[in-house]
Formats: sequence, C-alpha cells, structure tokens
Amino acid sequence: MNEDLISILCDESWYYDQKGFNDVLFRKDGTGEIVFRGETTIMIATAFHWKVFSQSINQGANNYQKIPHVIGQLDIEMTITKRRLTRWKKLDELQLNEAYLTEDAFMPKTYTICLEKGSFLTPWAESNFKKFPSAPPRYALRLKFDKSPYPPRHELKNPEGGPEQVKVWDWKEFCNRELPEDQWVGPTFWNTNCIVQ
Repeated sequence: MNEDLISILCDESWYYDQKGFNDVLFRKDGTGEIVFRGETTIMIATAFHWKVFSQSINQGANNYQKIPHVIGQLDIEMTITKRRLTRWKKLDELQLNEAYLTEDAFMPKTYTICLEKGSFLTPWAESNFKKFPSAPPRYALRLKFDKSPYPPRHELKNPEGGPEQVKVWDWKEFCNRELPEDQWVGPTFWNTNCIVQ
C-alpha cells in the first residue's frame, strides 16, 4: 500500500451505516468528529482530539490482494469534547453531547485501531442485509477499534431507548471509500446462496 496509515485514516468519514448518520472523522491536525444519531434524535455530534502513540504497517500488504487483509495498526488516544459540530443547521437548539453523557465520557481514552483493505459492507448493512431492495454499497477500507469510540453504557446518563436498542457502545467497525460495483467482492443481495464467489 503506497499511502501511509495517517493519510488513510484521515480526512474522510468512516461510516457505521448510511453516509452521514453515524460516523467518525479523523483529521491530520489532531482533531476529529464523532456522531451518533437515530432517525429523529441526535445524541452525540461533537469534536474530539486525538494523537498517535505508535503505528505498525503490514509490509506484506499490497494493492493486488483480493481477500480482506490488514494494512496496519495504530495505538491512539481520543478525547471527546463538549464542542458541538457545525455540519447541521440549528444544532445549537438541540440537547446533545453533555445532555446525554456523564463527565467521564469526556476523559481521554486509549484505543488500538486496525486498518483493513478489501471489499466490506458497513456493519449496519451486514446486520440488515436481507432487508435491502437492492445491494448495499461496499467499501474498500474498514477501520476496527479494540473497543467502541462511542462512550460505554455507564458513561451515558440515560442509556435506555435508542442507545440500548442499538448498543452503540459495541460499535467497533466503520467503513470508508465506497467501491464501484464492478469491484465488489463477496456475496451480494441476490447471490447470498452462491457457493462459488
């Protein structure tokens, strides 16, 4: 892989589900954004600070492997802030971030993240695969955290309802770089029973 890990990680959103609903965005300047929202409620839409402690690149990874493979790993620290995002209008009028999170949610946390290259569905698409009227998009990159970048259950003031229903504290995988259909690898909606892919 020609790109370094920081370049791959940064400046494009990593999606848990449909674009723009629940995502994480890292920037090279050490800032980022994290969003958790449901159909009618935005609970977390905040900036964070982050830094890298260590990184390792899989020297055996290349652009020609068709099966999913690890391209590298980073150890990072993330600190969620109370600063609201500005990507949506009227966000200042909503209760979010500190209205839903305890003070512990704003403390620094360490993570090990793994970057993979392949052909991936978002975690949401994988769990809802049979409901799609057509094939969901696939992505070239997957970001895997050792633990969710969203605050754990005990750091939510009222985890019942939306967070409990979807278990946001278990969300550890995100995808990015949508692939054109001719580069999709793996089962599609209409050939999930196919023996040979």
